[in-house]
Amino acid sequence: MKKYISLFVLLMSLILSVSAKSDKKDEPIKKWYKQSYCVEGYTEEEARLLHDSREIDPIEGIWQNYNGERWSIERFTDQNIPEQFKYRIVKVKTFKYLTPGMVDGFLELTADKGTFNLVVCHRYGKVRYINHIATLLYRNRLDIEGWLWNFRLMKVYPTSESKSAEDSYTGTGSGFALSSDGYIATCNHVTEDAKYIQVTGINGDFTRFYNAQVILSDPMTDLSVIKINDPEFKTLGEVNYDLRTDVPVEGEPCYAIGYPRADLLGDNVKVTNGIISAVNAGKAGPVFCQISVPVTYGNSGGPLIDGNGN
Repeated sequence: MKKYISLFVLLMSLILSVSAKSDKKDEPIKKWYKQSYCVEGYTEEEARLLHDSREIDPIEGIWQNYNGERWSIERFTDQNIPEQFKYRIVKVKTFKYLTPGMVDGFLELTADKGTFNLVVCHRYGKVRYINHIATLLYRNRLDIEGWLWNFRLMKVYPTSESKSAEDSYTGTGSGFALSSDGYIATCNHVTEDAKYIQVTGINGDFTRFYNAQVILSDPMTDLSVIKINDPEFKTLGEVNYDLRTDVPVEGEPCYAIGYPRADLLGDNVKVTNGIISAVNAGKAGPVFCQISVPVTYGNSGGPLIDGNGN
């Protein structure tokens, strides 16, 4: 038994010795990685100053995802990495347990304008391809698709209208056509205080965006009507549903249609079902319904459909 204990102690000593030597050997690599791939103290304000100080490419700027994290995409050169990795992606706002200033990856130019290979950073500054594609759409939207990351980023700085601090928050919502000539219903909280509104998905095309403006809004019922006001817009096509005029009945089925979490779930339409749980007929006001249909970020403004498609 003593022999086994001695062997175990010897083995552990060897392991600790090798580990210590390995850590010492890695120190220069760790130091270089910390300097190159963790920009200590890097803030969003510094990133904005960098973008303001020079002529920037359309891909450069501050980008935000659905949960509020932000990255600075900026031109970057380093003799230690291949020249084609033209832009680095640096965290400037993140969760408490993550570190602002970490370089999460690089964007590599491709032959297709507006399309980049996303190269993800690995331990000690190594980079590796994990089959990611980043596509820049309409200058303010970056779609990332791949095995590890699959989400959408919206540009929050600089915008086409302003370069002032905290000038914008980019949100998304759903809507449905009221008429073929560009009138769309959505929620008031989707359009409220919006500096500009853009509509995509017309006739199934999510590569084009059309400018729109608010025509009517009612905060009390959280309704808003917008109209596409864009010279390139043609038609929304046939409006193929009926508006229901009678009061819904508790227990009847209903369906919510919209585009929730398009950054993660893609651009195809999503349908969720449930029932009318309660109705307030409101003699002096509008009808309100409680529903059991699960909805999430991005569903706002989409229609609620009954079992007959009304």
